[in-house]
Amino acid sequence: LVSSKPQYACFAESEEKALLVLPDFQQEELAALEKRKRRVVGLPFVLRFLQDPGLLSKVPALPLYDLIYRCPGALCFSAMEPWQRTRSQTLAKWMGARCAQDVASGTELLVAARVSIHPDSKYQEALARRIPIVKPSYLEAVWETKRLVDVQLHHLLPLAGLAICFDADCCGDSQGPTTLKDGAVATGGQIVPFDKAEVVIVADTSRSLYKEARKRGQQVAPPKWLERCLQIRCALQISGDLEVPQPGAVSGSSPASMESNCTTMLERCVLCLLYLEAGSREAARAWAWRCGAWTTLDPLDPAITHVLFNVLLDAAVVVSVPTDK
Repeated sequence: LVSSKPQYACFAESEEKALLVLPDFQQEELAALEKRKRRVVGLPFVLRFLQDPGLLSKVPALPLYDLIYRCPGALCFSAMEPWQRTRSQTLAKWMGARCAQDVASGTELLVAARVSIHPDSKYQEALARRIPIVKPSYLEAVWETKRLVDVQLHHLLPLAGLAICFDADCCGDSQGPTTLKDGAVATGGQIVPFDKAEVVIVADTSRSLYKEARKRGQQVAPPKWLERCLQIRCALQISGDLEVPQPGAVSGSSPASMESNCTTMLERCVLCLLYLEAGSREAARAWAWRCGAWTTLDPLDPAITHVLFNVLLDAAVVVSVPTDK
């Protein structure tokens, strides 16, 4: 470089103001040089520069091993352990990639170790902008081969790292996990106890696990949400028709949509639900309220117009009635 392009370079007696050229990059060595505020480039970049001096204007930052990642967009990083983030950002810088703090219109890829279902997360922003989301292994592969590799081979799994707990009604036979459970594990989800879960899968809002999860600030979703995530291959936000429905609600009805679908066809009725089983009682109450009816568990309430029973064939049902009837 010095002999062929003297207008660009010359030898220096001290490394303090010089550009250090290394044949290979090692993280410990580079960290020591950066700590001493030294400017470092790789030998491959110097050789490339000899062929095209205009590349100097495309260097985003130092240290730079070579301009391997020459895509115009920036890389953004999210949901990693501190050491993993440092490693990924270091590799990106060595290969000439631009790094950005936030997902924006100029972002080329989001590099993440796990998914996030929080609305304000970088993961959800990347999904909204249709920006590919890759694992840190993508940068490792590019660094190892010293060339761009197929992004598809390093796509982040749909439920990568997401801690999920299933309510008993959503688990099926304890001796054989359901297809949903298998699907969650196969796509990176982690089946954990309730107290360690980020999202709890329940059938409807009547479940005790739903109420406990809401108290603890955990995300709660119905099986339909998990099915949709597996179908479209990404972790969706829990909103709209993917919220946990009220008991007895038709498929796709969230608590918010239930309110908008209320009617008054039973507004003059008082239904006694005492003789229903606990599970069906909650569903019946939800349907009754949705239709404008009143409900009671007091069999002696004189306002009762209807009494509901579970279907029992050839079985006597003991009931209580007011003595003046």
